[in-house]
Amino acid sequence: MRFLIDVCVGTAVAEYLIRVGHDVAQVRDADCRMDDQEILEQAQQQERILVTLDKDFGALVFREGLSHAGIIRLPDVRRGRRVSIMGQILERHGKDLEEGAIVTVTRHLMRVRRRSNGR
Repeated sequence: MRFLIDVCVGTAVAEYLIRVGHDVAQVRDADCRMDDQEILEQAQQQERILVTLDKDFGALVFREGLSHAGIIRLPDVRRGRRVSIMGQILERHGKDLEEGAIVTVTRHLMRVRRRSNGR
């Protein structure tokens, strides 16, 4: 899979994904001042699943209807748990992500919103 890692996620998740064989780009390497819409557009153009902590991407997708290639949102997952959570997400929902799902993980819940046929 191909991923774009938002600056707020940190490098440990990127390093983990690379280690297990995924194609990973990081916003910090392109331009850490990109706004959320630019990040989402870059991920879409490069067909990368966006990994972020930022809740604003949900608004961009659901309210404004912007396209995406899949999103993993970890809004309140502590830094020390992000790598293990990523492993669980890929194991349980890798196919969903490849089909453009949005996976949101909070402290107590993992929610998957699968892409509808219309999008």
